[in-house]
Amino acid sequence: MLINIVLAFFFGWLALMTFIVMKLRNHYRRLTKRSGVHSLDTLLDILLNEAEKGKNHQQMLEKKIAELQLASHHAYRKIGMVQFYALGKTEGEKSFVIALLNELNTGLVLNFMYISEGVHVYAKKIKDGKGEGYELSTEEKQAIHTAA
Repeated sequence: MLINIVLAFFFGWLALMTFIVMKLRNHYRRLTKRSGVHSLDTLLDILLNEAEKGKNHQQMLEKKIAELQLASHHAYRKIGMVQFYALGKTEGEKSFVIALLNELNTGLVLNFMYISEGVHVYAKKIKDGKGEGYELSTEEKQAIHTAA
């Protein structure tokens, strides 16, 4: 009687292990069939290579983003404009000043003055929000303040 119980236990154990092995074998075949690769090792190598390529691509993109962020500090991002009458309100057209500044408040000021002879355009360099080499007019200072 004890032998029958032991044999029944081993038969049940064998049936369970056979079921698990068959299920794993079917799963393995589905994995390799979908990928077109006949070996799980080859499939894992392909996946690892793809992950490494993705990691290299991500590092390249992060480097490019850092370069673009550094370059964007030098781009004119702040713009200020002030309108005024060059010769008073009774004469001439309205003139205007445009300040173009980057993140460091460095850039230039363009002054468009409409007078009876025509339009005069003046440009002045700006460094750290102040005129470089020339004194700034009140309107130019206002345009810089508006931009910053």
